[in-house]
Amino acid sequence: MKNSKLMGAIISGGIIVTYLVMVVTCFVYAQYISFDKLPIGMFICLLGFICLPIIGILVALLLRVKEINTGEEEEAKKY
Repeated sequence: MKNSKLMGAIISGGIIVTYLVMVVTCFVYAQYISFDKLPIGMFICLLGFICLPIIGILVALLLRVKEINTGEEEEAKKY
């Protein structure tokens, strides 16, 4: 049971992070090949808005793995 919860958390987090990394890659590539480039400040700001969820998902994934490994969820089921 513990391994299936762990794998579910890792797979779901990994899929979302992979998707967002592909979005960032396309965004950077479009900026690189475009004739009308965005100003660098706007480009970094927009890139930051896309990268912030990646950081949040990774932090939440680490916390979820820690919760699964310490058995907090199993203890909560007792009450």
